[in-house]
Amino acid sequence: MGTLVFAILGTLVGISAINAGLGPRTDAGEVYHRVILASLVVTLALTLLAGRAVRSLDGVGRPA
Repeated sequence: MGTLVFAILGTLVGISAINAGLGPRTDAGEVYHRVILASLVVTLALTLLAGRAVRSLDGVGRPA
């Protein structure tokens, strides 16, 4: 989970740097950053939901 948060922050830094004019601005780069950011956020959400589901089960796979 920490890795996902780190990747999201890194992607946001990349988007901010491009918006500040510190790198080349291309349509492909903007689409790439948006797709990567969306996929990382969805992955983080699914990871959190899966962790919650596992914690709500007892050791045999039944609801606690």
